[in-house]
Amino acid sequence: MLDACLSRSRTRHSANYELLTPPGRGPFPAVVVMHGCDGINANTRAWAARLVGWGYAALIVDSFRSRGLSNVCNRGAMLPPSVRAADAIAAKSRSEERR
Repeated sequence: MLDACLSRSRTRHSANYELLTPPGRGPFPAVVVMHGCDGINANTRAWAARLVGWGYAALIVDSFRSRGLSNVCNRGAMLPPSVRAADAIAAKSRSEERR
């Protein structure tokens, strides 16, 4: 049932983020969801779905796709934390502009 709800409230952008919202008009409190070293996976999406179920908007940030990466496990220097933080800030700003 939650999957059906999410499919109606999911917004993908060519940018590096995906915004999932609960049903209704909002506004909703939001949580930025960052993936691990292996990119966006079922666990990332499960946490986003859980947050949406709790009434939060979930902003999933993808730091890999635009850089052609899929996994940096044991190679964290390929994508420093400062770059990922900048991705989160940029995604938040772009999602606010689209409201």
